[in-house]
Amino acid sequence: MSIKRILVPVPDTINPQPEIDLALSAATFLEAHVEADFIWNSPPAMTPTVGYASSPRMGQLSADVAAPALHETRERQAGEIRERFVRACGIAQVPLVDPGMTIDTMPSARWRETEGRYAAVTAERAAAFDLIVAGSGAVGRSLMEVAETALLEAGRPVLLTPLSERQERSLSDSPMIAWEDSPQCWRAVTASVPFLQRATSVQIISIGKNGASAQRSLDEVVDYLACHGIAATARHVDPHSLSIGEALLAEASEQNAGLLVMGAYSHSRLREMLLGGATRHVLANTAATPVLMMH
Repeated sequence: MSIKRILVPVPDTINPQPEIDLALSAATFLEAHVEADFIWNSPPAMTPTVGYASSPRMGQLSADVAAPALHETRERQAGEIRERFVRACGIAQVPLVDPGMTIDTMPSARWRETEGRYAAVTAERAAAFDLIVAGSGAVGRSLMEVAETALLEAGRPVLLTPLSERQERSLSDSPMIAWEDSPQCWRAVTASVPFLQRATSVQIISIGKNGASAQRSLDEVVDYLACHGIAATARHVDPHSLSIGEALLAEASEQNAGLLVMGAYSHSRLREMLLGGATRHVLANTAATPVLMMH
């Protein structure tokens, strides 16, 4: 697959600079278009309390008083983040495209503002994009919700931004594939091909599993990548006392991987939530390495 449209959903409750920078880096890397969608989360309906405020008229007066202040706050937030986005585009030398204009050059970028729930807006728009850039629970709960929605409802690959605000390595620096023989992992590998084709070396690791069947599976993915012009090496890693998720992030950091590729929710989401799992751990704790996930 090719990656030519990248969506960055921006909740109004966080500093989105790491997500913006990573999306622009990916757009430059892949010669793609980035759309930053600043999402104004719909406010809850105002409910009267007690006494005089319980009357419909007083409740309406309260809403009328609060609405202008809320709108002003939102306008200020959107303006500040839009300025950050414009500056980041300038630094990355990514031209801005006005709304309604044809995208006739890439890399390029565009700003948009939408009102609604973060996850709902993301799910609605994600199908029109090849890649979603979001953050993990280490950055903010709303970004983790966006990532899960894109993975499970939209069926699009998600690029998780690490906690660090400065991306020290290129996405092409020794990307690592966390391998298990599952449909989710195969989809993640397929989605990552545009990144892997630009890398000088690719590592494939299998955590904990060894034996003839595990080796055959590794050989299969090495052959698959070779047919796409990607040279990869494969090995088994002993997690020792770490969980699978902990071992993956530790190995990626130790090997200075610029990108970690993995399947998401190979087990049921309920099982992951109740018992823990690699997906949940990585979604909640990405700190140093961007992670490309696919369900």
